[in-house]
Amino acid sequence: MKKNIRKSKTVIVPFESGQIWQLGEARLKIGLVGKRLVHYKHFTGMANASPVYLSGKDALEKLLQKHRAILLPEQPAPARGARRSASRLGKH
Repeated sequence: MKKNIRKSKTVIVPFESGQIWQLGEARLKIGLVGKRLVHYKHFTGMANASPVYLSGKDALEKLLQKHRAILLPEQPAPARGARRSASRLGKH
């Protein structure tokens, strides 16, 4: 007797702080990653603010698979000192 193996299961990359996942129109940003739990923010639409959620790694992985989430490439960090405030420009 053969066991049925699901071939459609996609492998999720291990969670790391700062990852951004695209879920259709929504985004999910990983905050802190612990041994079993993950803090993340779930942004919908054009909103820039979102509450912090806490979930188990397995549950979050199932959510990402269900919505066929895509891991977005990392954005380069802005250069230090590249942006100066107007108050600094007037002072010597």
